Amino acid sequence: MTNSSSGSDAFISGYLGGGRLPVSSPGRIGTTRHSLLAAVLCASVLLSGATLNAQEEGSCSPALYFLSRGDYGRALDSARTEDDGTPAARLNVQGVAEMMNGRAGEAAAKLRAALAADPSYTPARFNLGVALLRQGLFREAAAELERVYASGGNLAGNAAYHRGLTADGAGDPPGAVEWFEKAIAADSSLSDAHLQLGYIYEKTGQLQLAGRSYRRYLEHHPESPAGLLRFGIAAQRAGHIETARRYLRLVTDVAPHSPEAVEARKFLVIWD
Repeated sequence: MTNSSSGSDAFISGYLGGGRLPVSSPGRIGTTRHSLLAAVLCASVLLSGATLNAQEEGSCSPALYFLSRGDYGRALDSARTEDDGTPAARLNVQGVAEMMNGRAGEAAAKLRAALAADPSYTPARFNLGVALLRQGLFREAAAELERVYASGGNLAGNAAYHRGLTADGAGDPPGAVEWFEKAIAADSSLSDAHLQLGYIYEKTGQLQLAGRSYRRYLEHHPESPAGLLRFGIAAQRAGHIETARRYLRLVTDVAPHSPEAVEARKFLVIWD
């Protein structure tokens, strides 16, 4: 990121067959900080949301229930002892539980075992790509995520999005742009890809394109502190001071105690 220590709102996601579970990565991958959304899984998950779809909550296994509640330690304990589903599905749940507990290496081992049990089990391959991404193994992660993308299906967009994160982490801005655009084409609900495109364009000095991407993201998330901050800073860098001032003040209005507000005030104090 340029001019900001606040990082991004990129999401690294784990997939459990029945839905998508956002998984955080502490620290930075390349120049991007990944943050955790609220857990969202049971029988099915709203791909863009952070709330539990409890339509079939009673049918959840204990491991999935604990994951959906954010109780990752108990989720892992349950996942290790449950015997529901196929071996690949059980190992996939164990892998995601390991990942949520900050053990990406152990997660990758579980997910490789799941693929050994069933090479066609796409959720495990997607999660393996995520686990490798979280370890900074960008080339290996890219290979797995590209296989998921090529297979089509409902994980293609998410695979392309995470492939964009691997390109960004590996220092390949053109590759990141290509994959984030593929993510949007595959799944228009992946609005976070617009935010990531903005970061890439801003980082490479393409401020008009950065502003356009941030605006598209803000159309979906009008009160996002990260989106407002980056749009404001991009406007400032492009010489549009009044626009920058307006958006940076919005940051302090909607999230006054956030890291983004601290960053925004560094600019506002100069102008005010």
